[in-house]
Amino acid sequence: MRRPIFSSLATGLTALMLLAGASVRVDAESQSTRAYVTAGLAVPYQNGPSGETVHQTFVAAPGEWTTGWLIGAGFAITPRFGLDVELSSTGTMSAREPTRYDRVENVERRDRFLTVGPRLFLRAGRTVRLEPSLGLVLAFSDAWFQTEYYATANPPQLLFIDAKRPADLPVRLGLAGGLDLRVGGPHFAVVPSLHVIATAKSDTLSTFPGGFPTWTFRPGLAIRADF
Repeated sequence: MRRPIFSSLATGLTALMLLAGASVRVDAESQSTRAYVTAGLAVPYQNGPSGETVHQTFVAAPGEWTTGWLIGAGFAITPRFGLDVELSSTGTMSAREPTRYDRVENVERRDRFLTVGPRLFLRAGRTVRLEPSLGLVLAFSDAWFQTEYYATANPPQLLFIDAKRPADLPVRLGLAGGLDLRVGGPHFAVVPSLHVIATAKSDTLSTFPGGFPTWTFRPGLAIRADF
């Protein structure tokens, strides 16, 4: 999984460098501002079971549309090219999954992504700028399990519910690509965006043998202040 990610990264970085050196028009605000900070909301999606599910042999990582957040900062190295860092989070995804041994697993999961990489500043209008970006990602997952099961004694059967317990999931490597649309003046703007994040599964299948998502699709809307 990691080799395709790093191969794609190298290809993407090369393309960004070529674009940065190309003769593109840049608006005046990108020439007068150097640093910027961004904060906003996101609605990330990951594929996986959600809510009440049918019986399955192995527990899978839950996935669904959630409400998350993002914060970031960056620095324009040239009028066309900059570097930035972003921390973003999904909301909490949850599923109630009947599984083996007459047990039900109530599963919750949340991902956080630290992304670092280059960004281009391309003029699309007097107050509009297109900003494609590419970055390396570190993905941090939090997960919790709570098991329900019935006592074997009959009658009656008693329902037992274990305490919620955290799962130890590894940090994963990934690659992110996105397109932001900066709309506003020299020092303040609204930024709708669409980002896609691909991450390695690493050792996650030992915790979620029924499957773990590798793709995150993240529309977002943020505000940006430029200095």
